[in-house]
Amino acid sequence: MATTVADPLSLKGVTLADKYLVEGMVAEGGFSFVYRAQHQVWKQPCVLKFLKGAEELSETEREKVVAALVQEGVLLRELSSRAAAILQAHDMGTWEAPTGDSYPYLVLEWLDGCTLRQAIRAAKKASVAPLIMGEAIALFGPVAQALTATHRRGVAHRDLKPENLFVCGAFRQPDTYIKVLDFGVAKVLSQTVVRAPGDRAAQRSQAAFTPWYGAPEQFMQDHGSTGPWTDVFALALIMVETMTFRRALSGDDVTGLALSSIHPVERP
Repeated sequence: MATTVADPLSLKGVTLADKYLVEGMVAEGGFSFVYRAQHQVWKQPCVLKFLKGAEELSETEREKVVAALVQEGVLLRELSSRAAAILQAHDMGTWEAPTGDSYPYLVLEWLDGCTLRQAIRAAKKASVAPLIMGEAIALFGPVAQALTATHRRGVAHRDLKPENLFVCGAFRQPDTYIKVLDFGVAKVLSQTVVRAPGDRAAQRSQAAFTPWYGAPEQFMQDHGSTGPWTDVFALALIMVETMTFRRALSGDDVTGLALSSIHPVERP
């Protein structure tokens, strides 16, 4: 994952729950602070994902968020037990800051690598050729199997994109594999977190789906409801992108992307 950056929660060097020694923050999303920590018993790295904006919630809202996180953590743990390609959840807790603010967090497995978006950019910069179809099928086969397992559980991701597919290993090596991130957790956080006034960029980024990988039913309700088929459509667009190094849909804005997704001839 990313190298250590800022430390907005001043957690570096702090041990949480008597077992997670925080090494530093590695990423900041629209709804979370992501820290790397060392499990003091297992002697292995892990991820601590803190709810961003928790200090702005009322006590009642915070209780609802914690309850929702527990449910999502249980779901994520169940899903990851069904498919190895889903990021594993290990634990959860709440950190009481010296200011008196409470920050719920999830403990997730640590991954070495980068997002698929970063992998594609690096490959293009290094003049590495796109994947051929056989390579794409081999790389994304476990992801498809993971989606099948979650769909049978009655759960759909609905926002698959290169940014939440994590590549562990070199892009074209046979032992490289992909993990699916943000399976449900992002939805709970984005629906509940109260952001600071003016944080509109983060709010925009928390749309229900990413238009570049949107299925017809996500753009227009006339095409039916979203579901497992929505994930299949997004995965197909992502696979096309890895075989061309170009986004599969075309358009200058959301309307253009919607037309590209919906049109039976223009879409891939």
